[in-house]
Amino acid sequence: MKFTYQFFEEEYLPIVPISLKGKEEWIDFDAHIDTGASFCLFPADVAEILGVHLEEGEIRKMLLGDGNALTVYLHKLPVSL
Repeated sequence: MKFTYQFFEEEYLPIVPISLKGKEEWIDFDAHIDTGASFCLFPADVAEILGVHLEEGEIRKMLLGDGNALTVYLHKLPVSL
């Protein structure tokens, strides 16, 4: 499957349309794909939109490319492209 890069904030980025399955329904989003990442991270408000209780996920510290650590909550969700 191939996607073209989309122009966003003065640069071309790998942004693809996806659907995530929340508690009750599929919801469409545009996702910025980091091809070198082990996980896909979304802002906290996405959990609220999906009806997912953010802090019930598996808590992890993620090391970012700049050396900083970020606390995240992992959830496994069905994804559709």
